[in-house]
Amino acid sequence: MKGYEALLTGDLEAFHGVVSALFAAIPYLNFTGNEISRYEGFYASVLYAFIASFRLVVRVEECTHKGRIDMSIELDDAVYILEFKVDEQGMALGQIRERGYAQKYTGTHKKVFGIGMCFSSTERNITAFNWEQMD
Repeated sequence: MKGYEALLTGDLEAFHGVVSALFAAIPYLNFTGNEISRYEGFYASVLYAFIASFRLVVRVEECTHKGRIDMSIELDDAVYILEFKVDEQGMALGQIRERGYAQKYTGTHKKVFGIGMCFSSTERNITAFNWEQMD
């Protein structure tokens, strides 16, 4: 389970590669006759099912005082805050910063990482993957 190991060790470049491979494996026929690739919820749902299979604590649409975190993954020593965008390059990580999503985890003594992912509705895969340690 490369994705699981990548999250446990904090190897976010490896995690990026695993997620890219996951979406590359979805047959193009799944996208014909519909516009599902234009919706953030599609990408979020695929990632949720994938990450939930690791039996980690995964929360979606987690409310804070300034908005909703698309997805958070909580480990014993780290929290990953994920924000997804479709066809909006460079916006996801900025939203995590601007809305102070990491603040919710202040005092947990865990490393907090923000991960911004942008998906392309035409490529149907990640076109931007940015991350930083937030604490």
